[in-house]
Amino acid sequence: MDQPSKSWLYRELPSNKRTIRLLRLLPGRPEDHEIRCQLYESSLIDAVGNYKALSYTWGSGAPECDEVVCCDGLIVPVTLNLYSALHKLRDLTATLTLWVDSLCIDQYNENERTHQVGMMREIYANSKEVIIWLGAGRSDVTATDSVEVRFSGDERDVPKIEYHLGRLWRGQLELPPDGRDVFGAFCVISMLAQGLLASRIWYLKNLDYAPPIIRGLLALLDEPWWTRIWVVQETVVSARAIVHYNNISMPWEAFSRASLCYLTGKVTEQLGSAPSETYGPSLTRFHRLVNEIDTTKRDWNAFEPSALLPLLRKFRAKDASDKRDKVYALIGLVNFWGQDEPLIPDYGLRLSKVYWQTTKRLIRSSKTLAVLSGTTAAGKQIQAGFPTWVTDWSYRPSSDEADRLNSQHLYNAADQAMEGVKIHGQTLLEAKGYSVDRVSLVLSWNAIFGEDLRTQAAYWKFRLPWPENTAYLHGGTLRTAFWRTICGNVIYVPEARTERERFRKAIASDVKAFESWCKVDKSTNRRTSIIGGTWQGTVSSEEQITNKKRNAYKLAVECASRGRCFFVTQQGRLGIGPPSLKTDDEVYILHGSRVPMILRRARTSRTCRDKVVEKLVLSTDEEHATIKAGGRNKADAATSREAVRFSVCNENHEDCYKVVGDAYVHGLMEGGMVWEDRARTRLKKTKSVYIV
Repeated sequence: MDQPSKSWLYRELPSNKRTIRLLRLLPGRPEDHEIRCQLYESSLIDAVGNYKALSYTWGSGAPECDEVVCCDGLIVPVTLNLYSALHKLRDLTATLTLWVDSLCIDQYNENERTHQVGMMREIYANSKEVIIWLGAGRSDVTATDSVEVRFSGDERDVPKIEYHLGRLWRGQLELPPDGRDVFGAFCVISMLAQGLLASRIWYLKNLDYAPPIIRGLLALLDEPWWTRIWVVQETVVSARAIVHYNNISMPWEAFSRASLCYLTGKVTEQLGSAPSETYGPSLTRFHRLVNEIDTTKRDWNAFEPSALLPLLRKFRAKDASDKRDKVYALIGLVNFWGQDEPLIPDYGLRLSKVYWQTTKRLIRSSKTLAVLSGTTAAGKQIQAGFPTWVTDWSYRPSSDEADRLNSQHLYNAADQAMEGVKIHGQTLLEAKGYSVDRVSLVLSWNAIFGEDLRTQAAYWKFRLPWPENTAYLHGGTLRTAFWRTICGNVIYVPEARTERERFRKAIASDVKAFESWCKVDKSTNRRTSIIGGTWQGTVSSEEQITNKKRNAYKLAVECASRGRCFFVTQQGRLGIGPPSLKTDDEVYILHGSRVPMILRRARTSRTCRDKVVEKLVLSTDEEHATIKAGGRNKADAATSREAVRFSVCNENHEDCYKVVGDAYVHGLMEGGMVWEDRARTRLKKTKSVYIV
């Protein structure tokens, strides 16, 4: 075999045609180390349904981990993970046709890479099957020799489950100390997929068998595939997807059913019960990882409108070797761009330019400042001069942030007011708004309490400056304001059909859920016992109802408050804000934002010298004027709008601010422009707010 040469391996694909390369994986025996394959070109139309697309992680790419394959007579280096996938997937006698990005795309040809990435959605959607390769596993997992084991997630799995778990029960299966029973984990996933609640799976409650099964499940979830941003689109658009781990496989659809079944049982479980504390964290993680992809897949299959910002937020914790892909990997899932043209991947742009353009595009297309909510960037990047209004999508926020931001449609702090948004040059954002209050007391998330939300909330309540029966500024008592504040005044809806319906507004009777959550239920210890090495316990139907309400409140508190700061303002308002909150930070109502924003005064002013000013969003009056000027002709209206889009600024802007983050401020979430004190009711005067 010859040494690899990119000029020999790849012939440049025509950029004006929808042409792809496909890989023929030639047959081979398990003991054969050499992997042989061939590349050939095909139009995307001709290839529909004639290949399988591989969804995998490239791996670390470290030299000591590299393997090689023989492709068209050339030695081509590949990562160990890809080599393992090809070695395990190839057939003994038949040729398998695959699409594999690292081999089917010339990764060193920037133009080809940009062109092929633009077709990625169609490539995976047109495959007859997407192979999800989690990995080859480690040596300390239960093995099934070299035989391929196919789980279905239905009654066809019963013989496999009974055989494997029966061997555990009879003591015929020896596991190494701290071993990982991955096969047992697939058995549990199958039982969940068949509708058996986790609390009724005997093996999850057994003190001997549950630990290795849980470690086996964590072995699946620890594979890098779950952290990769590209796998989202690859799975969502697939007509059929099969999950592979070494020689075990199961349809993605079974993972989906198992995730939903676990959630159904979770919301009625007794908080703090020993069995749920044993398997709960691992299955909760399983549900979160599967559900975030699967809810997007369900929306995609139902042709629901899909905008870029919710996708960026939802999958911000995913990673990419090229940080530009934190945006580009999700573009194919967007079917609603507002009045803008679709964003086109361009690998010729530097990373900061991609993120700047993305933030600018999101403001312009949505005609809101919604993109300012959430954690825009890490502190070190802000210190380095990264504009605080530009979102750094490579930063990984807390796991609850996407859910919290997803509930913001329930708020309306600015009364839907929009007075226009401008950008001066590259770094100065001009919006309209007003300061309504200032932070006077900050109570941070105390690491001493760990994940104990109940103790954390009790500490915050204890530190309140006034008695809880004190009248609150916006009506009611301080106690009422407190329980509504820490949950963001919303309640989790476990049976929600869509992500938008996942939360509802809290009502007065939800105070009972708060009171129930605050109590430590010691009766759990009496109802749960160990008999024959297995946790025993029962929950009555009445207790299930109580548990469901309490858990719904707890989940809302997790999303609204976990990892954030509780604060009190100078005027006595209660709120939950970003972890970097400080005293004297200002609470602002910005036009175009559904929630109050915390801003911090910048130390220096900004001077514009012939700076080009672009209007990203016209004010209501300007919008009406352009429509009037254009008449009924849309083209004329667009021309009129373009005519007022650009101007020049030569002013000095004294008062500039930095974005700290979004906040929940009780009493300001519904039309905060009007003071509640009727003796001095007046509209707040808006001003230009310059954000750096």
